[in-house]
Amino acid sequence: MSIGTVLSIALLFVLLVAALALRDNIAREFGGNSEKGPFLEPGEGVFDDEVEEMALSPSPKFIDRTVDPPPEDDDALAARTGLTQDHIDRLREITHGELSQFCAYEMESADWCVPVLGLRIDKPNSALRDLRDAIMADPLFAKACVFIVSDALGYEDAHGGIVVLIDADPFEPYRMVPGESEEGPMTDSDTLDMLEEWHSEAPFEIVWASPNGFELAFEPTDSGFEELVHDAEDLFPEAVNRVRGAEGLSDIIRTGKSITFWWT
Repeated sequence: MSIGTVLSIALLFVLLVAALALRDNIAREFGGNSEKGPFLEPGEGVFDDEVEEMALSPSPKFIDRTVDPPPEDDDALAARTGLTQDHIDRLREITHGELSQFCAYEMESADWCVPVLGLRIDKPNSALRDLRDAIMADPLFAKACVFIVSDALGYEDAHGGIVVLIDADPFEPYRMVPGESEEGPMTDSDTLDMLEEWHSEAPFEIVWASPNGFELAFEPTDSGFEELVHDAEDLFPEAVNRVRGAEGLSDIIRTGKSITFWWT
């Protein structure tokens, strides 16, 4: 064996020993039992918690989704819906319909499944619109929000009924039955903001709410409502065309009539 071969073998041995020593040192410094702790897997770094975007404040009428057993008597129904026993008794006299807790519409599930502090009337003894007028005419409901709900505007379908809310603002029906254009840029929050602006120009009630639109009944007014008409022409062109355009819509608002707006 030549001297060169011996030196090569010796050099390889020294490098091997150095590599083993380095490995042991790394294990002591960063191993599972070391003070410095284990290596982090990719993506396991510790970062400050991200701040979630603020969600829209839910309606104060929305309640816990926990499903309670159906009320066994009118006292339980009143407590569950935010009404009084007098309200319950009078609604039975006026409507002769079936009374239950109202469940608001949820866009994500396309179902009436969100429990609400409100009462729903089904299968009344007269048409929904006539029945709503009769409830509104009773002094006991002078400050109540009463509106019609259904899957589609103008149809007393399987999900059609009347909702009674106590101490609610004019926009509560939309919060209960939100709608959204499938093709347009409007969101539920945008629409609610728009309705509030409209109401400041020309006060109204939402008398019918469905997932595909809403019906507004205006109070007679002579104030300016140009922005309202402009928004309506832009967002609900079919509805405005049906009432003879901007001039017809202005007449409806000025004289205090109702008009239906629906998503196209």
